[in-house]
Amino acid sequence: MGCGSGGGPSPPSTDNVPRAELLRWQQPPTFADNTPMDIHRDVARWDIYCSYFPEPVDNDIVASVVNLDNLAFNLAMLRQHGIEPGPEGYLVSLRCVGIDNQQSEYSAPAEWRN
Repeated sequence: MGCGSGGGPSPPSTDNVPRAELLRWQQPPTFADNTPMDIHRDVARWDIYCSYFPEPVDNDIVASVVNLDNLAFNLAMLRQHGIEPGPEGYLVSLRCVGIDNQQSEYSAPAEWRN
């Protein structure tokens, strides 16, 4: 399993994107349709996306995680899925998916590279 859609134009500059090994975020207050979110009651999983571009797309999903009550994810865990950032790195984002399959917006990307 790999990140990104491969090929295509060169990735944009990531000068303003923080580098990370531990991805931290704040719970979104709502799903994308503005429905209020209760992380303990409404969230089924967190989907993690790797891309060469700041705006991920659905086929950039690489893993799904449940029970992220501490709202942090160690990016090294992606290696268990056979994903390595390589010298060019990836931009990693996530979004939560509700028990009714509603989705939040994507988190701001963090740069992950070797």
